[in-house]
Amino acid sequence: MRTALNRNGGQFADPGSVSYVFAARVCDRPQSDRSEDDLLEVVLDAGAEEINDIGEAFEIVSEPGDFVAVRTALQGAGMRL
Repeated sequence: MRTALNRNGGQFADPGSVSYVFAARVCDRPQSDRSEDDLLEVVLDAGAEEINDIGEAFEIVSEPGDFVAVRTALQGAGMRL
């Protein structure tokens, strides 16, 4: 692949150069005693951008750099991933 790019004037992008295109997603399965508002409170403080109810789970969207903080906040609140 590298040879084909080099012969035709192309090049690989630097690591992380297109990371702005992607968002990290984590899914949490709802439990009967937890509402979407409870989940919102925990993950928004940790850096999540939005929560989507996708039926069997909540999709939590964040920037890749905030992923670990969001996951840690969920685990700290006793929520399943």
